[in-house]
Amino acid sequence: MNSWLMEKLNEKKPLANGKMLDLLTRLIKLRKRSQQTNQKLDELKKQSDELLHSDTKK
Repeated sequence: MNSWLMEKLNEKKPLANGKMLDLLTRLIKLRKRSQQTNQKLDELKKQSDELLHSDTKK
C-alpha cells in the first residue's frame, strides 16, 4: 500500500483506519475481478465473432 496513504490513515482514528483499509482492499479486489471478467467477455466476443464469420463464409 502507498506509504503516503498509510501516513494519512495513521493521522486519523485507528478504528476508522482498519475499516478504511478493509474497504480499500475490497475495492482493489473488486476492480481486479472486474478487469478479469471484462477480459473473459472480450475473449468470448472475439470467439463468437470468429464463429459467426466462419459460418457466413461457408
